[in-house]
Amino acid sequence: MPNSLATDILKLLQQHPQGLSEHELLQLLCKHSCFASLTANAQLALFQKHFILMNALYQLQEELWQTQHTKKTLNLEISPLCIKLQTSPPTQQALSTDHSNLATYYLDWNNFQKTTEEDVSLLLDNFWSIFTKNSNRTKALSILELEPNANADTIKERYRELANQHHPDKGGDQETFIHIRQAYETLKSN
Repeated sequence: MPNSLATDILKLLQQHPQGLSEHELLQLLCKHSCFASLTANAQLALFQKHFILMNALYQLQEELWQTQHTKKTLNLEISPLCIKLQTSPPTQQALSTDHSNLATYYLDWNNFQKTTEEDVSLLLDNFWSIFTKNSNRTKALSILELEPNANADTIKERYRELANQHHPDKGGDQETFIHIRQAYETLKSN
C-alpha cells in the first residue's frame, strides 16, 4: 500500500540536504493526515507514528533505488539520527542486507496492525533493561579505568590490581574498595 508520507518526506529532505533525524521528521510531519486516526494510548501512538514514518522511508528508498538515472542515482540513507538524500553514480548493486531486514519488517503492514499496547510496553521494557545494563557496564568499566572492549581476563586482572591497592587492610579507603568490588561484580555478571 503506497504511503502518502513518502512524497512529503522527499520534499522535506530536498529542503534539508544535511539530513534530518527521525525525531525532526516526525516534528515536521506531525499534522499530516496519515497520523490523524492513531490510538489514544501515548506509547502505542508513538510506535504507530514511527512505523508509518519508517514504512514511508523504506518505500521511498526502494522507489529511488529502482529509478536509475543515466549519470547519477538519488539514494536515501536511513538511520535514526540522520535521514538524508545522497547522489551517487548508478549502481547495479542490490540494497544492503541491513535494508532488507528492516525494510521487510516496516514494509509489512501486518506488523503495524498486529502490534498491541502490550507489545509496545514489552519492547520498551526490553529496551530500558538493555540500556540500564549497558549503562551499568560503562560505569563499572570507568571505575576500573578500563576500555569498553575489555575482556574478562583484563577485567579480572585490573580488579585485582585496584583491590590490592585500595584494600582497607593495606591502608586503602574502604569506600573506594567497595566501589571497585561492586564494579567488578557488575562486570562479572554481564
